[in-house]
Amino acid sequence: MSTPWRLGVQVVAIDPSAAFRKALRMWLPRTAVSVDAFHLVKLGKDMLTEVRQRLTQQVHGRRGRSIDPVWANRRLLLRGRRYTLGPGPEHAQHRVRHREATGSWQVKEQLRALLATGSLADAAAAKDRLQNLVERASQPETNRLWRTICRWWKEIEVLIVTGATTAKVEANNTAIKHIKRAGLNRPSRLGQAWVYCCQAFSRSRCFWRLVMTRACLATSLSQPRSSASSLSSVSSCICASIWGRNSVLVV
Repeated sequence: MSTPWRLGVQVVAIDPSAAFRKALRMWLPRTAVSVDAFHLVKLGKDMLTEVRQRLTQQVHGRRGRSIDPVWANRRLLLRGRRYTLGPGPEHAQHRVRHREATGSWQVKEQLRALLATGSLADAAAAKDRLQNLVERASQPETNRLWRTICRWWKEIEVLIVTGATTAKVEANNTAIKHIKRAGLNRPSRLGQAWVYCCQAFSRSRCFWRLVMTRACLATSLSQPRSSASSLSSVSSCICASIWGRNSVLVV
């Protein structure tokens, strides 16, 4: 990467990984770093799941079963407040009448509300409410989540101001996985070639390569199975498209 190109990068959205952040600070010191909201919400859901599992072990001395209200409504607890079905936004709390589970659910929902704010002032007020809920819950899982939020607060502020996320990358990765599954369902040389191509493209994480993979997949499905001519034509199409865009990837 040349110096003018690195100086032109303004905002970078990453997963909450300390290694990613360290690398960006080393190579892109003037770039603002935004943390992805999806992964932060995922951390809140994982925290709630850990609390539920710990409570089940403490109360019953075993894993959860369908007769346990906490286990029976485990997916309901992970839903957002506005997506929860039932009479009122506190429907999930009525289903699970346990103080610690309810406290961790409130922390998770307050984290979602914090990430949905539109200004730094509202985010700071939401952070204060989140801290109060964490102190009230007083659980190791919620305390660990709070420490993570504090360590990534600067990146969260960039997220709120810019709205930069990794949503497009995650969507492209999901589409690539679907294409790889389509290749696995074709036990031919052509299908195996598609698995290899999709693996190479998933490592590159470029949108135009994903589009080309989709187009070539449609071409391959229209050709006879295990056809050497179709395999060579599709491979030629891939190579021509790749080299036409000055890529260094060779299939």
